[in-house]
Amino acid sequence: MITLGEASGSNDLETAINKAKDIASQIEYARESTLLVLISPRTLDEVVAFELSNILRRMGQIDKLDVLLDSRGGRIDTAYKILLLLGSYSKQVTVVVPFFAKSAATLIALGADSLVLCKAGELGPIDPQVVDPQTGMYVPAHSIKEAMSFIEEIKDGITKVSISDRIPPL
Repeated sequence: MITLGEASGSNDLETAINKAKDIASQIEYARESTLLVLISPRTLDEVVAFELSNILRRMGQIDKLDVLLDSRGGRIDTAYKILLLLGSYSKQVTVVVPFFAKSAATLIALGADSLVLCKAGELGPIDPQVVDPQTGMYVPAHSIKEAMSFIEEIKDGITKVSISDRIPPL
């Protein structure tokens, strides 16, 4: 089992990790696969993809890869990159969603060869977001489209220019 994530040195956490490793080994044995745990409390971004790339490179080629995925999402381009990485290192990728695969994580789940959605598992809408270069904040792509449509519908040129000047370029 390979785990992507951060861990501290507390005894409770170490006990939980060891128990999880035992369970993961049982899953690997039962499914005759390699289990990769991708639990990402942070946004799926290029750093997560880079770390995953390093792990997969160390693992080498795999026949059957099971990815336990729990994430609230992140960058849509990162999700696509993760899908490409998983597919390039494994002949068959199964994504297992015990709880959450939201937004970009939904894309990863749906892009796998097979998907196991646990009883408490849920997928979310794919909500592409882009980074506003001025603020560094994520903005839903549909909001940009809606703003553009709103401005296009304005008939008065002075009002249109006035509103356009107040809306960030993104």
